[in-house]
This record gives sequence, C-alpha cells and structure tokens, in this order.
Amino acid sequence: MSPSIIEWFEEQVASRPDAPALTSEGQRWTYRELHRDLERVAASFRDLGIRKGDTIAIYCKNHPTTIVNYLAAARIGAVPSAINFMFKQAELSWVVGQLAAKVVVTDQEHLEVAKASVDAVGLDVPVFLVDGEAEGTRPWSDLLRGEGDPGPRPGRDDDFEILYTSGTTGNPKGAVFDNASMLYQLQSWRDYCRLVPEETWYVTTPLFHTAGMRYGALVALLTGAHVVLPDGFHPATFWKEIVENEVTFFVIVETIGIILLQMPESDEERRHRVPRILTAGHRELLKQLEERFGFVTIQAYGMTEIGIVLATDPFGDTHVEQRRRDWNPGWNYVGFPMAPRTEIRIVDDDGDDVPDGQLGEIAVRSPGTMKDYLGTPEGGRPIIDGWLRTGDLGARAPDGAFYFADRAKDMIRRSGENIASKQIEEAIEDHSGIVDVAVYPVPDPVRVQEVKALCVRAPDSNVTADEIWAWCAERLAEFKVPRYVEFRDQIPKNPVGRFLKATLREEPIAGQGETYDRMTGERVEPARS
Repeated sequence: MSPSIIEWFEEQVASRPDAPALTSEGQRWTYRELHRDLERVAASFRDLGIRKGDTIAIYCKNHPTTIVNYLAAARIGAVPSAINFMFKQAELSWVVGQLAAKVVVTDQEHLEVAKASVDAVGLDVPVFLVDGEAEGTRPWSDLLRGEGDPGPRPGRDDDFEILYTSGTTGNPKGAVFDNASMLYQLQSWRDYCRLVPEETWYVTTPLFHTAGMRYGALVALLTGAHVVLPDGFHPATFWKEIVENEVTFFVIVETIGIILLQMPESDEERRHRVPRILTAGHRELLKQLEERFGFVTIQAYGMTEIGIVLATDPFGDTHVEQRRRDWNPGWNYVGFPMAPRTEIRIVDDDGDDVPDGQLGEIAVRSPGTMKDYLGTPEGGRPIIDGWLRTGDLGARAPDGAFYFADRAKDMIRRSGENIASKQIEEAIEDHSGIVDVAVYPVPDPVRVQEVKALCVRAPDSNVTADEIWAWCAERLAEFKVPRYVEFRDQIPKNPVGRFLKATLREEPIAGQGETYDRMTGERVEPARS
C-alpha cells in the first residue's frame, strides 16, 4: 500500500504519463499534464504560507480546479474541504470559520456568498475565482504560476480531507480523514469494482459528495483510469457524453435514475458501453434501470463518516442477487462488507447483536472510519471500541446479506441530499410569528422525499407560507427550504413532549391544517377517496 494518496497518484503518473487523466470544461489533461499543474499549484500554496495541516475551502460547482486543488493540497499535506455549493451564507460562514481556511476557492455564481461568509467570520485570506475576474479576488490561474519543489510529502497519519456532513442536529459537522483511512476506502472500492486503468468514469455527482470525489474522481485517477467531469447533470446531453467518451462507469442518485427513465428512448442510450453503475433506490427502480439500460446496478450503504462499507455484487449471479432484493420488499438490499477488514453488526440499544432477520441499528468498524469530527460538535456519531453507531436501521439475512430499512432519526433524503430536520426547525423557530415547528419528510415521485414544515403560529400572528419560504431561503441552502408548509393549532406530541413524527409521516401531504405547496404557491387540497 502506498504511504500517501499523492504518492499513489504519482505511481500512475510514472507508469501512464501520456494516458488521459481528466476531461472537463473542454480540456483534456494527460497524467503528466495533471501532475505538472498540481505541482505548480502546490508550490503556489507553499508561497502563500500554507503548511501541513492548513485548510483550503472549495465552494463551487464541479470544476477541474477542484481536483487539482485536492491533489495539490495532498502534495504538501494541506487539507482541502469541498463544501456543498448550495449552502447559504449562514451555513458557509460556520464552515469556513470552523475550518479557519487559509484560502477560499469559488466561482462567479457563488462569489457573493463566499465573500460575505469570509467577511462575516473575520478571515483575511485570498479568494480565488475559477471562472473569471472580480474585485477583491484573484484568478485561480495565478496558482498555476508556482515554481520549484513544493516540499516534503505527507505521511499516512497526516490529515487528507475534511468533509462536512449534514449531521442530525444543528450545524454541519466536519469529518476528518487521514491518508491511511482514505487509502483503505479507495483501494477497497477499486478492488471491489475490479477497476482497471483502461476505464473511463463519468462523474456527474457533486464533488462535495463522497460518491463524487472519493468513489468517482479520486479512485479512478489513483488507478490510472480516465475521469470525465461535467459541471453537473444535464439530461439532454447525458447519454451523448457517455457514448462520446466511451464511459464504463458512473454514479447517480435516485432522482437522476427516475429522470433518465422518464426521458424518451434515444440512439445514444442504446449505444452505451457501461457494464455497471453505482446508485441507490427501491428494488423496482433498480430493476427498471437494469431492464431498460442493460447495466448492473450496485446498491451500497455508507455515510460521510465511514465511506461505503456495504455493496451489492456487480459480478454476482443475477438470479441470486434478485432473490436477495426480494427477500424483504420493505427493505433495501445493500449487500455485504466491501472489504475484509470492514465489520458490520446489527445491534439493539444496549449494543448487543440482534438475531438475523430482525431490525436493529447498523454499527460499523472499519479502517476507513474518520479520525474524529473537527472541534467538539454536539450530537456527533458515537464511536465505542472502534464501532461507529450509525443511527440507521438495518437487518442481516441468514445468508449474511445486509439490508437498509430507514435513515437516521430526523433525516430527510431529498434528491440524494441528506437534510437535518433540526437545522430547518431552528431556522423557522427564529421567526417571531412561529412558536412551534416540526420538520419531517413526505414522499415525492421524483426527489424520493420532500421537506415539510408543520408550524404553529404565535398568538395574533398572520405569518404566511410565502413569508416562511422567504425566511428560510435567506438562511438555508435552496434544497433545505421546505416545499410544504402546514399551519395547525398544535403539533401532536407524546407524554414527554416529543413530536410524534412517525405519526406525522403517515398523514397525507395535505395534513389536518392548512398546507401550502411552494412549487405551485397554492394550498394543497386533501385527496378525495
């Protein structure tokens, strides 16, 4: 095993210097050219005074510079953090302040939020713009002017990345990973997928996601494969780019799978050469994807703090795999431990194993687990004797296959994004016209889940749904703003005062009060029986 991520990449540079490494923004880099650019940027980071352990904040849409920044930071032992580009100022201020970032990289679309966030926390650091020039910033191209040896490389125990998770309460939490944990995660995924240098991986997932940066771009580059990086998912050109670039693998969230199935059939989709993809979703969605497009879907389970730890077998017997999917239609079959040193248990509240076939909490022990959270955040995942308690419900079948049943408490899964209900509740509670609020998921045919906020107005308050939406939009990322707002005189609670969210989830979207839909701007009428 290589001693660090950067040295693993440099092995590919030495063995495949003229092979294609990265295609993005109308440009293609060979391994030699990508290495040249990262060395220059690493030297510029050094000249800016960035040293081992210093952090670099990246807040922009998918862009080739993000990959260069990651590798350049890895070269000198600095620690990059690709931040959700949908975060608003309050969220971004929290993150860049906690990181104490030495450099911020952004794009034109997100510049104003980036600058305001840097100012809000009193950071006096350079802001680099990847796509043009603007007052108070420097063009990212300046970083390509670095010269000389960037200095020593980091070791296995040095930090490699800080990745922010939605968490289950309040502000996002920064999960810290060192080179050793990343090497384990990426080499395990390479071996599980039997990845070879001759492949081309299409990375449409945002790079602030583990599926985008780790299980898409990095693992491919560290294996000598070719990465194609668009700036996002574009349904009209998706299959065209897959065919033109001879793509062999891609990652999609449930929502993209649903959109692809809704599109009319095309010549491009019939000409693709993709044998397997990584996705998530109910067994019927996976079956439809496989039947229409002819590839094998890999369903996996993981989280920011541990990476992917369970995955279905892309090379297994299709009849056996389908039988496992059908074993319990209410649960998602997520496979087996992805690597020999990854251990999975299903436990009760006391941490004892539950019998096969019964629901319990998924607990994980793996060399790929994060070191810790940055700082001491409230509500972090507990790690006991190396076992991380995920808070997610799952089960193990008698044949050893694992199943995922439900997300952690108070989490909403919208279009592939994990959303903490608590954070939205705290934002709405700050509105003077609201005295109580419960946020929870409701089903959606495209986004899988949507966000609903059940609000109780203050006495004499006439606050409207439009005002709640505007209030949230100023404080939260767009994907966290509730689609549905319901007003009711009170929120159902148990005897100790906790919201009965399980009961609320069973109600129709129209609820029992006045419910309004942000998409239409109109009141939701109860469904007629």
